[in-house]
Amino acid sequence: MISVYSYIFRALLLLSISYRTYKKQTLTNLGCFTALVTGLIHCFLLSSNLYILLVVWFFVSSTYFTKFKAQRKLKKLITVSITDNPQHKINHSARNHVQVIANSFTSTVLILAVYLSDLENRYVSSSQSVPSSKLYESLIIGIIANYSSVISDTWSSELGILSESSPILITNFKKCPPGTNGGVTFFGLASGVSGALSIAIISVGFLQFIFKDFTVLDGGARVLLVFSLIVLSGLFGTLLDSYMGATLQLSVASSDSHKIIESLNGEKISSLQKIENIKRVSGLDILSNNGVNYLMTLITSTTFMIIYYCFT
Repeated sequence: MISVYSYIFRALLLLSISYRTYKKQTLTNLGCFTALVTGLIHCFLLSSNLYILLVVWFFVSSTYFTKFKAQRKLKKLITVSITDNPQHKINHSARNHVQVIANSFTSTVLILAVYLSDLENRYVSSSQSVPSSKLYESLIIGIIANYSSVISDTWSSELGILSESSPILITNFKKCPPGTNGGVTFFGLASGVSGALSIAIISVGFLQFIFKDFTVLDGGARVLLVFSLIVLSGLFGTLLDSYMGATLQLSVASSDSHKIIESLNGEKISSLQKIENIKRVSGLDILSNNGVNYLMTLITSTTFMIIYYCFT
């Protein structure tokens, strides 16, 4: 049962983030609404504070790193949008509703699944391990894996582009321009793992109040295993996102400057018909960046739920 103090904490946290997001125009108006609905589901459907803290930490940290040394990033990329118009002022740093959904849809569905199936109450009331207990724990791991993968991918992308070394394409290990979908650097991957570590630390701290026979101070193989799975889910998600980006997402560059042309808000690059004098760098024009992100979270969460269910 959720205490009144927990309700108040979550409500104040959600309201403060929503207000700051609106004032700073971090998200578009529809993006703000979508994020608010997502936040409400993460806030109030399950008993632990963990889920809202995961989404808030992902949002706050990723927003910070997106703006971190933004001018330096802009020198390496050409960012355009299908809505670009000299007489239409847009905030190029604001993320839209599609991006919010792509990053949080899988975890939102899993939270709804736990809530609607009453798995949490059955888990708490059961005195011994039953099949539904393992299913409940696996779904929680899936929720955490969602945020481990998206924070790892975001930190890797936003910090990796600042690397002094040239990225290599994950499919053929050849050098590619900064910002290429599927381009990776050691610094970017290390940044991604750091993001996954932050999610693992937060999650393990709360899981001792969610899972049975799970005590951090006592250590033990189970705690170490769960911690490792969370970190690995972040690394797995980042590498999977890079691989899908290199193969299923089109990357193009300017023939003049050789800079990668980045589509604003994760739109498909093929929608930018008015851009001329470009060359293909890698990938097929099958998925947008948002499509890649959504598939990555779905595959990562599913994979690590199965691993947890089968091997713990």
